[in-house]
Amino acid sequence: MSQAKNPESHIGRKPNRLINEQSPYLRQHAYNPVDWYAWGPDALARARTE
Repeated sequence: MSQAKNPESHIGRKPNRLINEQSPYLRQHAYNPVDWYAWGPDALARARTE
């Protein structure tokens, strides 16, 4: 079962920065163990520094 359909799978897991996005697609990945960035100034600034 996907995390979006089973909210109990998030217990004890810290969300990434996608938790505050408006897009339901992005929010469904908020508990993935990846440091995701949505497109925007933060993502572009990090890309420049790396």
